[in-house]
Amino acid sequence: WLADAGRFDRARELLKAELDNENSRSSIIHTDSALMELFRDDPDHDAAIALGQRANQLSNYGGVLSLQTLASVFADAGRTAEARSHLLLAVSQRRDNKVDDDDWYVLGRMAEHYGMPELAADCFTRVEKSKLLLGRDVWHLAQRRLKVLAGDQAEK
Repeated sequence: WLADAGRFDRARELLKAELDNENSRSSIIHTDSALMELFRDDPDHDAAIALGQRANQLSNYGGVLSLQTLASVFADAGRTAEARSHLLLAVSQRRDNKVDDDDWYVLGRMAEHYGMPELAADCFTRVEKSKLLLGRDVWHLAQRRLKVLAGDQAEK
């Protein structure tokens, strides 16, 4: 709930305490911790990737949320091949195989890393605002990227 209120640093502290517990086998805790990194101004991609990979190991690569989160982290870090493979795994595990908001974020970050800012912006605008609008909603990440892209365009 702290993350949902936008208090990411405090949420990270509490999650870290849980992760430091040697018996922590919760893929949700690992997934949430990996996602929290993306909301930081200077994310620790290596730590987020390790957390995301652990989350997927704990869920035997069967959790869509864990797969999407790891795809997001890989995309944010510029590791597009790994982002793509985890995104495809996540989509394949859904009943409808449709692209959702988290997927559009991953595709947008990949487009940015491939030097296609217009396509990236199009992907980010497809991320819909959640009805709950939680602080850790991927919509916030997409809006942040749109601002960065708008700034880059203004400089040209």
